[in-house]
Amino acid sequence: ASGASLAAALDAGAQTSIGALVEMNDKIRAELPGIDCGSCGCPTCRAFAEDVVAGHMMRMDCLFDLRERVRCLAGEIFSLAKKLPNVMQNKGGSDEP
Repeated sequence: ASGASLAAALDAGAQTSIGALVEMNDKIRAELPGIDCGSCGCPTCRAFAEDVVAGHMMRMDCLFDLRERVRCLAGEIFSLAKKLPNVMQNKGGSDEP
């Protein structure tokens, strides 16, 4: 009887894991452009999402996703470039040392 309950527990665990993978796949697919351009090397965005979930590819392998990440990083770099370190900021109100 314990063997049957172990098998049932393993089966339930497998179903939970499969459900989690399907959910991850659906989430990734929803975030992709869905144009099936093939620039990532996969024939469709669906195939790309499956490869990401399987660990064969990374999200940044999608050129559209990579472009968006680079755009965000460029904005952050631009914001940081406008800030001066505390030691370089004029705290006394005078330009003279």
